[in-house]
This record gives sequence, C-alpha cells and structure tokens, in this order.
Amino acid sequence: MQFMSQACVEEMDLLAAQLSLEEKANSKSWGRSSQRFLGLPLVTTLVKLLELGEVREADELRMRMKVTDKRYWRIKIRGLANAGNFEELNAFAIVTSPIGYEVFVETFLCLGLFEKE
Repeated sequence: MQFMSQACVEEMDLLAAQLSLEEKANSKSWGRSSQRFLGLPLVTTLVKLLELGEVREADELRMRMKVTDKRYWRIKIRGLANAGNFEELNAFAIVTSPIGYEVFVETFLCLGLFEKE
C-alpha cells in the first residue's frame, strides 16, 4: 500500500505542475495556440516543454519530479532534436555527459547534420 500511496502523491504533484504550466503557457502565449499539458505522462510533458523552447521550465519540472540525470539527458536530447533546436543541442553535447556521446552522434546522424564516413 505504501507504493500506491507514493504513486498517488507523485501523480498529484505532476497534475499540479501541469496545471501551472498550462496557465503559464496560455498567459505567455507559448507556441501558436493554447497548450495542453494536463494528463500527459511526465516524459511527454518534458519533451513538449523542450520542443516549445521552455528549457528552464523543463529543468525545473525535472528537479521537482526527481528525474534521474541519465533519463533526463535522453529526454532532453529527444526534445531538442524534435524542436530542431540545433544550437542548444550542440551546446548540450559539449557538456560532460553522464550517458556518453553515442546518443548525440545517433541524433545528429538521424537529423542529417553530418554524414557517416
């Protein structure tokens, strides 16, 4: 029962954070239309924030929800790549990575930013 109790608390925290994000998104006009976050899984919420260019908000949510470094790095790479935010992705690749650099190379190859030899 303790696990289920903890899971419910974490889900309530996520829903509260998503509600706050929706309010911020609509008041600050993130993107072209109103943004919906409520009810999305945590990973999807983080990726969506990164795609919208709200890296600071994603970093804060990551800390609030206690996402591990390795997991968040993979999420951040996916979100930045989906958004086509190559400058931020390149700057992120320069930092010492806890997951190695293979994921960055694969991402850059998939995006066609450099060719295989």
